[in-house]
Amino acid sequence: MSPLVDAKELAAYLSVDVSWVYANAGLLKARRLGAGPNARLRFSLEDADAALLTTDCSTSRQSRTTKPSRRDFCPAGVELLPIRPIGASR
Repeated sequence: MSPLVDAKELAAYLSVDVSWVYANAGLLKARRLGAGPNARLRFSLEDADAALLTTDCSTSRQSRTTKPSRRDFCPAGVELLPIRPIGASR
C-alpha cells in the first residue's frame, strides 16, 4: 500500500488548487482520519490517479502539459454551463 498524502500534497501532485481537492474528495476516494466535521482527510496518489482516469472528462496526468481547466476534472456525464464574458447581456 502506498503512503497517504494530505490535500495540499495531492493538489501539488495534480497541479490544482487545494479547494478543488476538498470539493472532489469523494471522487478522489479520500480517507477520513477520525470522526466529525473537522476530521483530517488523506489520499492515496494511486487511488486519485485511478479515479481521474475512469471519469469521462479527465485527462491523464502524464499527458497534461498545461494547467488543467475545469473541463479536465468534471464528473462523468455532467454538462458544464457556458462562461459568458464580463458585461455580456443575458
